Amino acid sequence: MDVREYFEGALTFEEFIEASGNRGRSFRRNYEDAVIPEDMIEEFAAGVQDLGGVRMLVMSEAWCPDAAANIPPMVRFMERVASRVEEPVQMHHRFRDESPELNEMLRGEGFDRIPAILLADADYQKIGIWQERPAAAQVIVDEIKRLRERGEDSSGLARKLREGYQSGRLVRSALAEISSIMG
Repeated sequence: MDVREYFEGALTFEEFIEASGNRGRSFRRNYEDAVIPEDMIEEFAAGVQDLGGVRMLVMSEAWCPDAAANIPPMVRFMERVASRVEEPVQMHHRFRDESPELNEMLRGEGFDRIPAILLADADYQKIGIWQERPAAAQVIVDEIKRLRERGEDSSGLARKLREGYQSGRLVRSALAEISSIMG
């Protein structure tokens, strides 16, 4: 797979939002309201420097709630990281439905949900893939599903999930997972 080709043909975050029409509003709002874990920036910047840079190719769709919750704060965080290093730090975006061959490649590697972030170094060599939501959010989502299957009220857990994203706690978890993929 030529990561460079997929990356260079992708959209910036702003282009992704604009191409998303009305659905892009939640991405913009979540970007503006994002709580950034400032204490993680230097550590993440050191990891980027060790790699000589990092490139993130985000596969998502504007209708996806996990993408809307996770990607905008990550974009804002990576902008802060980029301001601390001289190496390239880039996030580009592709609509899953407009990139069937890339989607099939990800699916072939066991990644069939969005958002999916393909991480590469400065030379476009694949490092790894992060997908959908952080493990801490998955625990809550699984419990919500169990409650709903039993016909029980899950609104308290749904609120806990929203608050986890709004507070930045779940974004912190996602960034820690991405940091561990980067090594």
